[in-house]
Amino acid sequence: MPAIDLNHVSISTRDFDESLRFYTEFLGLEHIPTPTMSVRVEWLRVGQRQIHLFPESEPVPDRHHLAFEIDNFEELYLAAIEQGHLVDVPGFAAATLLPDGSGQMYLRDPSGNLIELTQRDVSQVDRKRVPLRALAEDFPQSAENLRATLYLYPQLCNEQMS
Repeated sequence: MPAIDLNHVSISTRDFDESLRFYTEFLGLEHIPTPTMSVRVEWLRVGQRQIHLFPESEPVPDRHHLAFEIDNFEELYLAAIEQGHLVDVPGFAAATLLPDGSGQMYLRDPSGNLIELTQRDVSQVDRKRVPLRALAEDFPQSAENLRATLYLYPQLCNEQMS
């Protein structure tokens, strides 16, 4: 039987409190009841899914990441620069325009985890403030590649999940 949905993602933290502030204050995730476990854990709600933070001293992998859908790309891009979270990922511009018209940017959380922020439609983003660069400018795209999308479900689905 195949998996039917994604439930949660667990994220390691080097500085638990600093990471908790990043996910709740910068990204706006909501604290939800968390059971007591053998280590400190914090469960956070994002849409209908959860992020679980836990302490870990091992380094995080370089390109493993999780992606959050956002609706304030320009605001978070500028805040990420101001707060030092925005990072260059080899092969990607700081703010990338994907073939489907969506945008993405990458951040590092306080523990070094790679975070992707995506917005379904970035056509209204001020290109003077956010230098969106089309992926196709750096990597040729075939007709099949140009059909790629991060959004498998219509906008209505996301609104119903809120």
